[in-house]
Amino acid sequence: MFFCINSGCKYVLNDTFRKLQTAAEHEAILYTSSFGPIPVQAHQFTCNGCGIVYHLDYFVHTIPGMNDQRRVYYNEDVGPQVLQVSTHHFIETSLVRMWRSNMLHAWVSASNTVKVYDSCWPKPWAPPDWTVSANLQYKYVYNGFKLLLLLEWHKSHLSILMVPQTIDQACQFEEAMVTMKLKIAMNGQVEVNHQCNKCVCIIKKDDKGKCM
Repeated sequence: MFFCINSGCKYVLNDTFRKLQTAAEHEAILYTSSFGPIPVQAHQFTCNGCGIVYHLDYFVHTIPGMNDQRRVYYNEDVGPQVLQVSTHHFIETSLVRMWRSNMLHAWVSASNTVKVYDSCWPKPWAPPDWTVSANLQYKYVYNGFKLLLLLEWHKSHLSILMVPQTIDQACQFEEAMVTMKLKIAMNGQVEVNHQCNKCVCIIKKDDKGKCM
């Protein structure tokens, strides 16, 4: 990400594209499938023209006229290789997919996922003054699960995932999950395009609301 992509940015409107020059970095941990947890530097860039802050897999946008910040995930043909599951913790997307498969097919809980991962890798090396420890938590597993699911669903529906920015990360995806479930309830899914007495229950009511 080198240039602002906000259509309302003054630099974009005037066709005077400028590189994102205001940068900040912080220490983080990346959980990988091949090397275990490793210390990394995470960066964010701010556009001086509109104030949008760009992160690894999303940018933060303030809704005009409101003090409401939204986290907007990039709409890319190829999904992100790394997912941010908390401020200082990132997970490889391929690893999240494997964990999701274990949950779906082997009923492995998030807590046991953490135990299995921790048992596979020794304590990672980090500089003596590193401020973030490799402490994989079950909530990171769930955040990765939900985020990957939502990104895939929005991509298949040609829409963009947006979630509140100024909210506890544990609740950050609730609104998007509810919206997705309501649309599935109303429109169904491509994989389930039929109705039968085994998987669909049709309840008919009369004008007074009583079951027929």
